[in-house]
Amino acid sequence: MRALPLLLVLLSACRASGEPEGMALSFGTYASSPVIITDFRLNGEPAQHVPLLENSEVDQISPRVGGAIYSIAYPPGDSPDSLQISASWVELLTHRAFSAELAVPVEKLQTLAPDQVRMMPVFGPNGLMLVTSDPQPSTTDTPKTDLARICGTRMPSADRDFSDATDTMGGLSEALGFDYPAVHDPECPMPEG
Repeated sequence: MRALPLLLVLLSACRASGEPEGMALSFGTYASSPVIITDFRLNGEPAQHVPLLENSEVDQISPRVGGAIYSIAYPPGDSPDSLQISASWVELLTHRAFSAELAVPVEKLQTLAPDQVRMMPVFGPNGLMLVTSDPQPSTTDTPKTDLARICGTRMPSADRDFSDATDTMGGLSEALGFDYPAVHDPECPMPEG
């Protein structure tokens, strides 16, 4: 029993001052670009079970709301001021794989509680990934807060047609049968290959 207080002190010492303790993490997509997230890491640590189907319409609705909200522990990083994000994903309709790495300032993440922040990575056509942290939705006029955007790196060796995985991933059969809108004016150029 004496070891428990010491363990708690040691664990709390691992967290840098000013870093949050928890995060409300969700994912979103543009209506025309559902994805399968194949890897997602925060500060180098896996942050969600993958593969994960994401299919939403955050570019067409306000306030922006993605799929499920996951309550996770905030993984301590090398710097308490910066959150390192890395992701790999496959566009469900094109079968093209992408990856991206970027960093966002922790102070720009919306605070939900004294030690909890909110973040929603959003995936769009041609490898677009943006990191959002909108205020808690209250009205249709909720401000949009985009912290970073990047055109992911094309990863042809990871391309995959997920139509053979409909028995292993909930909602995939329905997602493959949906009639999606066409891509218009994508922010990222059409990738080669």
